[in-house]
Amino acid sequence: MSWLLFTLLAINLWAISNIIDKNIVSKKVRNSLVPVIVSGFGSLFYAAIAFLFLGATFSLVGIVLGLAYFAALSLY
Repeated sequence: MSWLLFTLLAINLWAISNIIDKNIVSKKVRNSLVPVIVSGFGSLFYAAIAFLFLGATFSLVGIVLGLAYFAALSLY
């Protein structure tokens, strides 16, 4: 039954994240592209850590997927 708890926790955290995101973008940020760029830099930071610990092949796949995620968020 622990999977049920994890599922409900994930759904609630995702909803809270969306509510916070909506409030920040609509009230605090004038240009909605700024959070996307900040998220992209955060992803590059984690990609660099993955490159150091997991090797080049795995990290390159992660970088490509991160860039695709960044492109998808820029349309958001």
